[in-house]
Amino acid sequence: MIRNILIIILLSNLHAAFSQHLVAFARIENYWGVINDKNEFVIDSTFDYMYRQSLDFIPPSIKAKIIFAPEENLFKFRDHNRFGFMDRNGTIIIPAEFDNSTDYKNGFAIVKEKDKWGIINKKGEFLFEPVKVEISGFADGMILIKKDFKFGFLNLSGKVIADPDFKEAGNFSEDLARALYKGKWGYLNSNGDWAIQPKYSEAYSFERGQAVVEISGKWGIIDKSGSFIVSPEYENIKPVWEGMYRTKQNGLWGFLDTAGVLRIECTYDGVQNFSEGVAPVMQSDLWGTVDENGNIRIKCKYQDVARCIGSFIRVKSDGLWGYFDKFGNVITPTIYTNAEDFSEGLASVKFNELFGFINDKGNKVIDFQYAKTSDFRNGLCRVRNELKWGYINKEGIYVIPPVYRNAEDFMLVE
Repeated sequence: MIRNILIIILLSNLHAAFSQHLVAFARIENYWGVINDKNEFVIDSTFDYMYRQSLDFIPPSIKAKIIFAPEENLFKFRDHNRFGFMDRNGTIIIPAEFDNSTDYKNGFAIVKEKDKWGIINKKGEFLFEPVKVEISGFADGMILIKKDFKFGFLNLSGKVIADPDFKEAGNFSEDLARALYKGKWGYLNSNGDWAIQPKYSEAYSFERGQAVVEISGKWGIIDKSGSFIVSPEYENIKPVWEGMYRTKQNGLWGFLDTAGVLRIECTYDGVQNFSEGVAPVMQSDLWGTVDENGNIRIKCKYQDVARCIGSFIRVKSDGLWGYFDKFGNVITPTIYTNAEDFSEGLASVKFNELFGFINDKGNKVIDFQYAKTSDFRNGLCRVRNELKWGYINKEGIYVIPPVYRNAEDFMLVE
């Protein structure tokens, strides 16, 4: 029986691996399309613009044809000022028939047609009859709506569970939603009733059963019953990240853990979130790092320290960058005019005006020869010579020659 289960799991994993394909946006001359890792256009280069999530979407002329980077395999596109969706082969799955649309998230997208809003699945089917109120978001099976500058909630059947009476509100998180009523924040349950009465000056969403709130000018942490886990006695508390809260007291910063214990005393001028067990901290305008017990891993003597990515940390001194590992060991001295985070075991660094790559031992593995570079994604990295973009492998060999005016990183889609 166990053997059969293992075979099923292995076959399922193999199917998932083989059903995924590498594709990337590429611009040749004036138009964008989508290529595969064999340098074949799978979606023709007919789009005037390409947008991804990190870019602000400023709608160009209504005649412009646009394609958007997908969050969940389907590519949103705009044609004649109407929005639809296509797959990785350019096959239109949902025709361009909406006035507006979000990307898909958790299998659903918010769409607008004329004066009505709705939510569709990946077949283009509506979850409920479109409504004449703006849908601002959805999470945890609940829909945030907006009408006349006030917020309320629907369930996934389109039934109103809280009228739009709130000046501000957030999406549901862990079965509760923060909402602002008569100048105070509280938390609603899925029936639209107050689970925690509105009494807070500020309130964050629940994460791991806890929420950061401000009351009477002081910050604390509550549980889902509204009881304080951390009494409201701090000048500031930021939302939890990797099990730690950035905390301010007497003008200085430290860290609380999720049990409410002050793990690192408030002695730093500034702190950043933990990442992979270490956090950047600042004293006297210089940065270093500490571990979760407050032990110093990198002394506070650098102009800048980036968050730990892939067990490595970028540091800056006298305008030049180098690397430490997460334990505080030097990987390279600060000799590079620019340095990026490690990705798939390699990092892009700039020396004498050109970019190359080093490995996790600090050794140069690809010569300094590129005007611009990106990160390695799925074994490939986009690089630019003086004029055009192409893609190299980890040996620095061009897999796709530099022929594109613009290009984006490769991504896996089904």
